[in-house]
Amino acid sequence: MTTLAFFLLTACEDANNTQANIAEDSTFCAIDTIKNDTVITTAEQIYVAGWAFDELSDSTPEHVHVKFTSTNEQASKTFDAQRGAKRPDVVKAFNKPGVEMSGFDLMVPANTLATGKYKIVILQDTPKYNLSCDNGVGIEIIEQATPVQPPIVSSTTANEIAAPVVLPTATTKKSTANQKKVEHSKE
Repeated sequence: MTTLAFFLLTACEDANNTQANIAEDSTFCAIDTIKNDTVITTAEQIYVAGWAFDELSDSTPEHVHVKFTSTNEQASKTFDAQRGAKRPDVVKAFNKPGVEMSGFDLMVPANTLATGKYKIVILQDTPKYNLSCDNGVGIEIIEQATPVQPPIVSSTTANEIAAPVVLPTATTKKSTANQKKVEHSKE
């Protein structure tokens, strides 16, 4: 169990200032479901789950969000996550009974984001300040490869098979002679 406590403690202890009223070093968080540099196609779902709490108040703010920011910082999108999964492991690791409901999760279609690389940040809202936690998890969204369709070959039934073509044979002398008789009689 010592390993788990060490992982939880080292997961995220620094906050990033993204607004003037963000409390620095006041939040702890971890993303349990996505490994750093995971590649996801636009046809897939992005599932983010983990835990986050406010260490200053030993509580779990009601609102938690997951923010995806492109690594070139040209695009950013924030989604509301579902709060309330029980995390007894977090309570035990930090010895803080008030953070039992620190779990969160979010499922979002990958095609809601443009293709590219993104960093994932966990945001929490409190009445007095906002919390931000970046524990270095990033993903890459790529286009789904379009499968190559094989050429369509129609199946042929016995009735659809064309009758064999009969090529004319060489004209015999007899048939040529008969043809000349017919031509003379017409005159």
